[in-house]
Amino acid sequence: MRGKRSPRSLALLIVVACVALLAIFGISSCVSSCVATRNAQKEEQETAETNPVDSRVAYGADDKISQELSSALDNADKLKDIAANATAYSDDRIIELALREPTAIDFVQQLPTAPKETSAYTGTVVKGTYPELYDWDTNWAFMDYGSLPLGLTGSGPTSLAMAYMGLTGKNDKSPADMAQLAINGGYATGASGTSADFFTSAASSLGLKVTKIDATENDIAENLTASTPILVELQAGTVGDESHWALLVSYNRDTSVTLYDPTSTSASAHSWDAGTIADSSTTLYVLEAADSTDSSTSSTTATTTTTSNQ
Repeated sequence: MRGKRSPRSLALLIVVACVALLAIFGISSCVSSCVATRNAQKEEQETAETNPVDSRVAYGADDKISQELSSALDNADKLKDIAANATAYSDDRIIELALREPTAIDFVQQLPTAPKETSAYTGTVVKGTYPELYDWDTNWAFMDYGSLPLGLTGSGPTSLAMAYMGLTGKNDKSPADMAQLAINGGYATGASGTSADFFTSAASSLGLKVTKIDATENDIAENLTASTPILVELQAGTVGDESHWALLVSYNRDTSVTLYDPTSTSASAHSWDAGTIADSSTTLYVLEAADSTDSSTSSTTATTTTTSNQ
């Protein structure tokens, strides 16, 4: 009869169906396995091609440029945070500092929430060699100095700390310690952040002798040649936009001078013409380590010498 299949035909159909199902299952398994294998290979390849310095930088980039790019990317993230919190800063000059000085970005970013704490200076100090310090070092930058953080206004204490360390070979007086001396004496004032009288007042207690000199190229050269550093008050609009203190540390063979400016890495990075510094200065103090016999008169010496042209 039509429409009725024999047992043999049914058996054959069942076998064919089973074979088809097995084939489908096998293909599916193969496809899954192949996809998994390709994904694993791709992941392995991507891992192998990740820049070892910073995954944000393309694989194969030179290690040096990778490190520079990594630092720049980190700073960009921090600047983004500063921008988002721009209204948290009491003075726009604080934000401008971060834009001008990459090494100050950490200080500026942390300032709105950082405790006003300071830490001791732990760097190695060698007598006769002056450390290069900056106001925004987070070991002291957060403390108040005048109406602003020391990181912006501390050029006087920071310059004095550099001179003290080089002259005495001691590291027990950080910029924060010098700033506290100035605050205690009421000297955290003036356009440069620190009154010039602070240096003569503090000299004796620090074991230093301070002598005021004229703002001339000859006086600068003569004293630096004698290995005595010079504190210099720089006028606004000369070496920087704001008036501030810096430290002259050496007179060089080419008759230039080396300036350590705690407010500017760029100013500290190159030598200066002594005449340019003289023309840019309002007050200059020569600093020396006082002998035990004259340390008690160091302040008097400083105040009785010839005053500089202002």
